[in-house]
Amino acid sequence: MSTGRPRTACIQLRKKYFKPVDDKRLQAADTLKSLIRFDRVNLSDDSKMVFLKGLGIIFCCNLLIYFALASKRRVEQHFFSNLLPGGYLFLGHSESRYKVDDNFRLVHFPGTTGYLKPPWDMVRANHD
Repeated sequence: MSTGRPRTACIQLRKKYFKPVDDKRLQAADTLKSLIRFDRVNLSDDSKMVFLKGLGIIFCCNLLIYFALASKRRVEQHFFSNLLPGGYLFLGHSESRYKVDDNFRLVHFPGTTGYLKPPWDMVRANHD
């Protein structure tokens, strides 16, 4: 359940994937919940991070602000490796990716920004 209201989400998607808790909060509908997995992971533990493959979306809010640049780079490389091509990374509004890497593509959404892992052909072209 989120205390934030996804005001910018399209009404049809909101009706399909969320149900109201009260007039300010929404909760994921059961059809969406079955697709969601929550994990607690020590982001500094490389041995755990390598096993989180095949993710479509990652929300990491207000954690990386506490990491040194080298640690941020390592964690974001794990995020990039673990996301499926076409997957998204969402960070907290106070987090900066300055000097981290250029693997992700910045994508603007109404009210927020995300970072896209490009499709396979674009990923290969950037690393060849």
